[in-house]
Amino acid sequence: MVVPLFFVALGFVVTTSIFVLRWYANGSLAKFVQVTRRDLLGLSLLVKIRYRFWKASKANEGINEIFLRTVSKNRDKIAVFDISLNKSTTFEELNRLACQYANLLKNNGVTNRDVVAIMMDNGVNFVAAWLGAAKLGAVSAWINTNLKEEALAHSLDVVKAKFIICDCYYEKRIAECPTNQKSIIFSHSDHLCTSPLGLINEFPDTEPIAAAKATFRDPLCYIYTSGTTGLPKAAVIKHYRYFYVATASIAAFGVKPSKDVLYLCLPMYHTSAGVLGIGQTVVYGQTVVIRKKFSASNFWKDCCKYDCTISQYIGELLRYILLAPPCEEEAQHSVRLLIGNGLRPAIWREFQKRFKIRQIGEFYGSTEGTSNLVNIDGKEGSCGFMPTIKCFHRLYPVRLLKVEEDTGELIRNEKGYCIPVKPGQSGALACAIRKNNLLLNFEGYMDKAETARKIIENPFPGTDAMFLSGDILYWDRMGYFYFKDRIGDTFRWKGENVSTTEVETTLQKHKEIVDACVFGVEIPECEGRAGMASILPSPKADLKDLLKDIAEKFSKSLPPYAIPVFIRILTADIDKTGTFKIKKREQQRLSFNPQESSSVYVFDRENNDYKPLTPEYQQKIMASEVKF
Repeated sequence: MVVPLFFVALGFVVTTSIFVLRWYANGSLAKFVQVTRRDLLGLSLLVKIRYRFWKASKANEGINEIFLRTVSKNRDKIAVFDISLNKSTTFEELNRLACQYANLLKNNGVTNRDVVAIMMDNGVNFVAAWLGAAKLGAVSAWINTNLKEEALAHSLDVVKAKFIICDCYYEKRIAECPTNQKSIIFSHSDHLCTSPLGLINEFPDTEPIAAAKATFRDPLCYIYTSGTTGLPKAAVIKHYRYFYVATASIAAFGVKPSKDVLYLCLPMYHTSAGVLGIGQTVVYGQTVVIRKKFSASNFWKDCCKYDCTISQYIGELLRYILLAPPCEEEAQHSVRLLIGNGLRPAIWREFQKRFKIRQIGEFYGSTEGTSNLVNIDGKEGSCGFMPTIKCFHRLYPVRLLKVEEDTGELIRNEKGYCIPVKPGQSGALACAIRKNNLLLNFEGYMDKAETARKIIENPFPGTDAMFLSGDILYWDRMGYFYFKDRIGDTFRWKGENVSTTEVETTLQKHKEIVDACVFGVEIPECEGRAGMASILPSPKADLKDLLKDIAEKFSKSLPPYAIPVFIRILTADIDKTGTFKIKKREQQRLSFNPQESSSVYVFDRENNDYKPLTPEYQQKIMASEVKF
């Protein structure tokens, strides 16, 4: 590794020496210094992370073996404090609990490469359950606890779950969903209910003998993302990817596992909390404090009570915290770093100033993507960077590509190649795929067709294939990236990805609906986009009964975040392209503004119904006086 790094460093020095003269000639020396410092820091981080990854790759151990080394160094240190249980668990105790889950699984026939679905709330048992599966070389599937009916059944079926571990109050929902899998269900209980298989503390806490140990390149878990088919896609996360994400977060943001305490209130079935967050505990021995669900009123109280120095976030949560009334704890906490994504530039500075947060670690990444972006120098509103100097693009295998604004489809030139975006423009983020490089190997999904849809073949002459993220980013002239929007059939709301196709399918099953389309609309001072549906009812439909029935169907079959906030009633067919694709741009432009030719309704969550959107209520929404 010494020779390549020498030439990388030499190339960097020579190139920057040339460019400093140009920057200086343009009177932009201060800007050059800022960018050069950032690029040098980024290069050093890249080297550090890749070196740690190279060492782990050579050892070829699974996350379970890495965790056992962490335990041996920190046996009596607190690994997890579970707020719901009001209980601390040391690393030694966490390992013993994981062994109990492993022995539960082994006693019920689970072995290497079998799939164990986990549908549990945030807490120490979630962590122990998937670690227990890893001890046997089994693969855990992390089920979104909001899923119901068809989406839940699909999530279990697509991975062929042999065994299910769930919190006892999810057992009925699992039993009633139309799954094709004959899985054994273990219903975990904290003395609230009992399981036919017994309680977890009845199983041995000794290390089980696995049929075959997992290696660095084996599958560790499946994490679900929204699918273009309307159903969740199971992304394959291998042991090496888990290690890489945990390592990158530690290195990029200056986290000190021996001193820092992480506060975690994001759902652990997602990559952000389950890998980036808990990975710091599993791989590097950091203490984590886990809250079952986010609470704006308890955020600073918890951080003070448990001496937390770091917290994870999504932008919407920070907005709720900013809107909360002042409290004593907000001036007494020790939180120095927030790690997450989706923090809007409009509240970035205000949040830092009010709560005296030294560093915001904003990043961009997708569960299955081959590359990520990181804001390492606190640039307000940015989710990361890439040097604008072309010779460094080989080190940063990320590109922005031109796409059609209406459809999100790639634009290709007369030779059939993609068109790269230049600094100062926006485009769809794409990442290089290199099969001989673990860090750039796209593992894809359990569904091969879904995997193929994400791959761009022959993007440029003589280059590798690329992974298309489905997100639009802006690249400024200093090399900083800014998230703009999602493309295709998904949008983000309440920190979750919503599949428009899934919601449309629910509507189109209704016999009184002639046509329907679903999309996301912006609401002032809210992160992401709120769901909205435009529907064309049949002429004979009773509108009041139809809306009530739609609300009931949504509540029964969709997660709360996927239920459309607004419904527009149309009087004419929805425009379509020549290939019968729905033109959503016009409907999205109209948003939730009532028009003479149609009427708009807003979801009344309290009464589980849709009520007319009055001009007065619309004004309250625009004035940010309505909480969503």
